[in-house]
Amino acid sequence: MTRYTTLTNFQLFLLALITGLIAGGLGLAQSMYREYTLLPEVTLDRAGQCVKVTNFENGHAFACPDVDVLLRRYRKVIAQ
Repeated sequence: MTRYTTLTNFQLFLLALITGLIAGGLGLAQSMYREYTLLPEVTLDRAGQCVKVTNFENGHAFACPDVDVLLRRYRKVIAQ
């Protein structure tokens, strides 16, 4: 015997709202992670001076003189 459960309009609205928030949050998190991984990596020595810049996005040609002048957002990596 099959038993069906009906939803009220409010329950359907709430389900759609929660599903949309979860999907939007996951999409936003993925977008932010992708943006972060495409940031150039600035390799620093122990004194904090730039050693090299590794660009991941096609067309970017940042170098050490561009750090904090043209290149404002980047990931810092300490050289070993």
